[in-house]
Amino acid sequence: ITGATAFNMTTSGTNQLNGSVTNANITNTGNLTTKNSTIGNSVVNNGTINLVNTIVNGDITNNGTLNLKTGTALTNAISSTNNNGVINVNNNWTLSNTISGNKINVNNSTLKVGSNYLDNTDTINAKNSKIDIGANTVNLKSMKLDGSSTLSLKINGLEDGQHGLLNITDSMTINSGAKLKATLAQGINYGEVTLIKAGSHNGDFADKDVSHTEEGVDVAENNMYKFIKTKGKFGVFSILQKSTAADVAKEQGARSWVANAAGAWVDEAPFAEEIGRASCR
Repeated sequence: ITGATAFNMTTSGTNQLNGSVTNANITNTGNLTTKNSTIGNSVVNNGTINLVNTIVNGDITNNGTLNLKTGTALTNAISSTNNNGVINVNNNWTLSNTISGNKINVNNSTLKVGSNYLDNTDTINAKNSKIDIGANTVNLKSMKLDGSSTLSLKINGLEDGQHGLLNITDSMTINSGAKLKATLAQGINYGEVTLIKAGSHNGDFADKDVSHTEEGVDVAENNMYKFIKTKGKFGVFSILQKSTAADVAKEQGARSWVANAAGAWVDEAPFAEEIGRASCR
């Protein structure tokens, strides 16, 4: 079928769609592959759809399996009426639409997730993949990281809403070897931060698999902070001071007045507060 428009299409068996379909609703009960396509209206999937270089602008009701491959963009909601939909992510994908009632399998890929796109009916199962939630709060039913996967997030502050947070109603499974990597903002305060809230958990990140980077710092040996698990508190981590900004500047060969300026700017007060004071000094 090529370039079909303005009708409702029901597919069964094995089919391939090439070209764009606009102003048409698609119902699939078989195995449908779309290539180089734009689908304008809703899709109801009770079978399998392989999306290759495809844009879907309508809502998707997925009670079957969606295979997301190269060049796929989904702009509207994906929901499952029976909470049994499966979405297989087989290439890097930034999630920018709401999903409800689906199991998301991420395979050898990076999945970026923003706030409020998932809910407590969704699950994520990562295999040799990176789940990047940035500084967003992500709600899920459950998550599983295999031993080759990484949870990546950003910490701008210690309070909820200032850092990446997984809110998991059921269980979090962390297999041996899975990693957690955090990016710390400059001038962040020291203390504890909760990054994972889960009803239960199976496994945990090993101490050696918890690491961080710092914005604006290129040499790991000269970073200002230590970022470690808080003993006895699952999902809670501690940010401790390793070096002052002045120390870091000196290690990089800065003159004393430059090091002192760095210390006054970052070490003496929170970064945002220092910006407010700068014009008064």
